[in-house]
Amino acid sequence: MPSARSPTTAEADALVAAFLASPFAPPAPGETGAPAALVRACVREGLLVDVDGTVFAAAALADARDRVIALLADRGSITVADVRDALGSSRKFTLPIVAWLDRNGVTRRRGDDRIPGPTSGLT
Repeated sequence: MPSARSPTTAEADALVAAFLASPFAPPAPGETGAPAALVRACVREGLLVDVDGTVFAAAALADARDRVIALLADRGSITVADVRDALGSSRKFTLPIVAWLDRNGVTRRRGDDRIPGPTSGLT
């Protein structure tokens, strides 16, 4: 059995694939059947990202970032509802994504709106 310390194993690849199967409404780590040590190893290696208690595939967050930047380029400002609709997700999963985008400077909050942040490439 592969070690949970080796997130490049087939087991880790399968775990990441489980998160990518529904990138913007991912399963809870316990629902995947993967050992908690494997989940932690994938987070440590950057394959998965724990955002305020919700775990996303890193590739899903990169995709969300690109989609939000495209929305901002088109509209100038967006709401959480705009992000939710663009991702085809629910508010439950959109809020942590938007918070992650804010923390990483992709967006900045202005009231109920989000505007381009310093790392969006739009400022």
